[in-house]
Amino acid sequence: MLSPQDKAKVEQAMQNLGPLFHEDRTKNYSGEDLSVLYSVAYTLYQAGDYEEAIRVFQRLASYESLSQRNWMGLGACLQMQKDYQEALKAWAMASILNESDPIPHLHAAECYLALGNEAEGRKAMDACKSYLKAEHSHLLTKLEELDASWKQEEQKGA
Repeated sequence: MLSPQDKAKVEQAMQNLGPLFHEDRTKNYSGEDLSVLYSVAYTLYQAGDYEEAIRVFQRLASYESLSQRNWMGLGACLQMQKDYQEALKAWAMASILNESDPIPHLHAAECYLALGNEAEGRKAMDACKSYLKAEHSHLLTKLEELDASWKQEEQKGA
């Protein structure tokens, strides 16, 4: 949770950035404006205020639709809210924008697990594995945990 001081800072930043939410979306905003807005969204996410973070990440994705980090932030928030169908859409956009990034595929697999869709979940896991590099070694553990979760679900259903 945010401290009262941090919450006040976020609220002030949101007020200062208010025009980003209400003005014509065709207007060009500075990289600094969008960077501050991303920082606000990320802070809201870290604080567990997913509903507000979703709103900010949606706005960011509408302004910078080719920025993978905006879609990943949106996907993470939606997944934390257990809105797995919508999270899958955001993870799909993130994977399209950087197909070789294994992380969106991993999170898509998690969403499919939550939805009980093993076939699609296994495809997402395979895609994740196909893009793993040395710097992604920490994802192997997550993939193994996900595989173990699928197997547990299979045993429950048997």
